[in-house]
Amino acid sequence: MHILKKPHYSVAGNDVYVGEVVVSAIVLAVIGLMFIIAKPLLRKLMTILSVVLLTGILIIAATCLPHAIRSGNISDIDNLNGIKSVPTFFAASRF
Repeated sequence: MHILKKPHYSVAGNDVYVGEVVVSAIVLAVIGLMFIIAKPLLRKLMTILSVVLLTGILIIAATCLPHAIRSGNISDIDNLNGIKSVPTFFAASRF
């Protein structure tokens, strides 16, 4: 498989290999078929992946926040240079 090691083409200075294109096409086809055929399975998979994403965000925040507070990078969280925070409900609403 000598052709898989040569760059197929270049995008923004990065080499794109034939193997990468084939793997991407197969993954997209499988996901497309799942959207068509296995909607309940896909719904469960998306729920699981969203929980994994949220868990990862919370773990990173719980790991980084104490270090940021100790190092003094977060000293006055209530007064962020005079900018008042807006509750998310009002920021996202039409009012």
